[in-house]
Amino acid sequence: MFLAVLNSDSQTPGPGNPTDPNSSLKFVFTTIGVSNGQLGAGGAVGADGICAAEKDANFAALPGIGTDYKAMIASTVAPVRTACTTAYCSSILENSNWILRPSQDYYRGSVASPVKIFTTNSAGIVVFPAPGLIAAIDTNAAAVWWTGLEADWTASADDCTGWSDGTAGGGLNNGQFGSGAKTDTDSMSSAFTDACNLPKALVCVRQ
Repeated sequence: MFLAVLNSDSQTPGPGNPTDPNSSLKFVFTTIGVSNGQLGAGGAVGADGICAAEKDANFAALPGIGTDYKAMIASTVAPVRTACTTAYCSSILENSNWILRPSQDYYRGSVASPVKIFTTNSAGIVVFPAPGLIAAIDTNAAAVWWTGLEADWTASADDCTGWSDGTAGGGLNNGQFGSGAKTDTDSMSSAFTDACNLPKALVCVRQ
């Protein structure tokens, strides 16, 4: 009994050990799987389900469980998820079910080697061009992910009909997306939209 207690007290800090201070960090990952603009029942809720499954399947080494991670995606269709109703807002009163916390640091990578990618302002957003992102959300320049966000963090009308439609739509049904290897607004909102039948990843954020 004494030996068991001794061994438990001498664990090396790591991802499975809550004494590791990095286990409390807010991690962000980009899904390995990709989806068209039909993200499942409930739009943003369906996107959260994708994040939960990806976390458990492909990012198990990150702290927390699957449902601790939600999609960084905006939707104006119920259940509404928005960061700002006005450009570059500074108050959380404009948030609606938003998934980034105010004045919070966020990281990519691993518990052993976290990389800070951004710090949010008082409204849970990042102002561009300054301070912008500290590092890219994903270093892969070919990576793209659905966001439904305009460059100023207001919700885009281009959200694949509340993330319920994965068809091409002849250019009338598009989605806004962000890109990898970017630290400017392109990380959240491309200069153009894409057809909803073109698969993209999601950015998932620890709550």
